[in-house]
Amino acid sequence: MNRDDRQPGTRHRPWSRAITAVADAITWGAGMGLLPPFLGEPGRAQGTLVRLHDPPIATLPVHALYHASQRDDVRVRVLVDELEAQLRATV
Repeated sequence: MNRDDRQPGTRHRPWSRAITAVADAITWGAGMGLLPPFLGEPGRAQGTLVRLHDPPIATLPVHALYHASQRDDVRVRVLVDELEAQLRATV
């Protein structure tokens, strides 16, 4: 994905540009690197990228975050309950 492929009017943070620059460089043949699935899988599906190993080579911690003012929001509670249920189902 390059800058011209982005949706008009979307805002990208500097770290976002950096990781998409890495994805672009790998896609264009500039070497090898680590990408999150949302950036690596499209190239893999097109056949331009190949995984080094089939299973992921790293497990990264993921944090579900919300703004402190939403602590008592029912939507937050529903999401937390669903995440807990999904995690229990996979353990």
